[in-house]
Amino acid sequence: MDEIDKKELDVSGGAEAGVEPQAAQETCIGPKKGKTILKLCLLKALMFIAVCGVIIAVDQITKQLIYKNIFYGSSIVLIPRFLEISHVHNTGAAWGMFNQHTGILSAVTLAACAGLAFLYSQSKKKLFSAALLMVIGGALGNLIDRISRGFVIDFIRVWIFKYEFPNFNVADSCITIGCVIMIIAVMLSGRKNDDYLLRKESILGRLFEKERKKKEKPGDNQ
Repeated sequence: MDEIDKKELDVSGGAEAGVEPQAAQETCIGPKKGKTILKLCLLKALMFIAVCGVIIAVDQITKQLIYKNIFYGSSIVLIPRFLEISHVHNTGAAWGMFNQHTGILSAVTLAACAGLAFLYSQSKKKLFSAALLMVIGGALGNLIDRISRGFVIDFIRVWIFKYEFPNFNVADSCITIGCVIMIIAVMLSGRKNDDYLLRKESILGRLFEKERKKKEKPGDNQ
């Protein structure tokens, strides 16, 4: 009996046992798919540690240098009316919002990082994943300041077209850039078939796919 006959008997045997041929094939490829998902999870975990680790390290090193070498409230002018290094402390969020609410901000930051980390585990597009890691790394960098010092060290002071931006740091820059990239990734997604931000086999991917099919059904029936 040649190899082709063996395959036919395997499929027919599965059909006699009440198992569809396609289901029998899916059962055979299950372990391979499981290994692929495991490798993907490990790769994403390594990328998470590497990217967030670098962002946190650079952020904390620069803050420590400012804290030790520049007096609080003093500035070093690099480019007049454009760029200064200015040592200030921020007990709130961006633009001084939620001032003196460090505990609440820390709790919100932790919850946001957990949500974004879960979204990162479900993501498919590299651009979107990179943006999520930048936001998470920046948020964790500022969170370390809030927990260890009770305030965030800001030191970059910028003027653009005579408008003075609130002082910020490396972590803030990563959060802002990450949010911009995230918006761009969302706008670029879905232009082609299978061009989605989330993996189809992921929890969120299945939910979005289910909702998408529900929306397409009325049009198909017409």
